Amino acid sequence: MDRRAAPGTQLVIDEAILDYLIYTAIISSLELLDVSSKKEHKAHLPVQMVDAYLPIFRSLHSKHHAPAEIQFRLRLLQFTYVFVQHYQSSSATTSSMERQNINTEDLKESRSADARQKQQHYDMSLEKTLPLFLALSAVQNELQGSAITEIWMILAAGYMAQAYIEQVVVYQNKRSDLLEEAFHWGYDANCRAKEDSDDWQINKMFGADESSIQLWESIKEEHIQAVRPYHIDY
Repeated sequence: MDRRAAPGTQLVIDEAILDYLIYTAIISSLELLDVSSKKEHKAHLPVQMVDAYLPIFRSLHSKHHAPAEIQFRLRLLQFTYVFVQHYQSSSATTSSMERQNINTEDLKESRSADARQKQQHYDMSLEKTLPLFLALSAVQNELQGSAITEIWMILAAGYMAQAYIEQVVVYQNKRSDLLEEAFHWGYDANCRAKEDSDDWQINKMFGADESSIQLWESIKEEHIQAVRPYHIDY
């Protein structure tokens, strides 16, 4: 006797499992922001469970695209996890020079470890997470059939400002185009991005209507002027 569920029923069950795992992973990732939490050693397990289950889901339902809501929550998990990792690496004490009785070999090893940690931190810098945030916002707007608001624009411009300041102050980045790169996001009438790609969706989000385009440029300029004192021409 075949006890397997009908294909349609099995799909519903598997989607429910995936949705629950994603939800649990998002909550666990956010718990890492709580410095008093004692669950840090377990917080990564739900994310690993999502990573393990996704290939299974795709192999069982290779011809099926997960609902837009689940795809959005997958993006939300990706951004949440990376952003929390950035927060943790920013909060950690990385200077090994605070140790006592450091000999030559210990110092070399400490410097090497510091360099690796600094590179790992840079890979999760705000500049690196910014595209994830914008793509997530674009997908959400598309899903809800809404447009970006003034409050969101202020949030996004503030994110860009923080990303720029972090590059200058924390990483001592001396690129001459750093300010322009941090704030280059906006509507491009000549955008050549592939349709439905992240860049295409972000561009569509910023170009919802003429008033939104003008408001965004105004808010963005205000934030550019606010962080310009940090800018150094090399």
